[in-house]
Amino acid sequence: MLAKAMKRAVYVMSLVFFMFIFAVAGVLYFGEQASGDLEHWGDLGSALLTIFGLVTLDGWVDLLKKVDSSGVTYSRLFLIIFILIGHFIFFNMFVGLVIMEVERMTKAREEESLQERKAAQKRKKQKINNEAADWESGECRLSQGSESRVLHKTEWETPVKK
Repeated sequence: MLAKAMKRAVYVMSLVFFMFIFAVAGVLYFGEQASGDLEHWGDLGSALLTIFGLVTLDGWVDLLKKVDSSGVTYSRLFLIIFILIGHFIFFNMFVGLVIMEVERMTKAREEESLQERKAAQKRKKQKINNEAADWESGECRLSQGSESRVLHKTEWETPVKK
């Protein structure tokens, strides 16, 4: 269990590290004071937010136009490589991890529900067995509302007089 959790943590940390490297590269390439895109690449925080937006493919075409207008060579290559690697590989891996965790939780809940049903069936069986044993011993339990009493065989075999 711990090994699976560590494996998943490594996947998520590799995605975060990959995003951090591209954010730093984006600040270096596109965050120049004179001709850069300071809104998206001016500092590391905004670059990380921009990179996250690229992973989710939110507004990547508009960002590509802004980066192209800055005149940096290979700007399209930078964004397309990040989108291909970041979105199609790492983002889908992250979504897969979330789906696997939901599936694991669903199986655990189903197992818990099954155990509860088995316990309820066991209680019902025990109650039926107890009632059968009482019947064989000549006792009959009567319950009416909050009152409960035991009739012996002699009492329940006698006819009721009207």
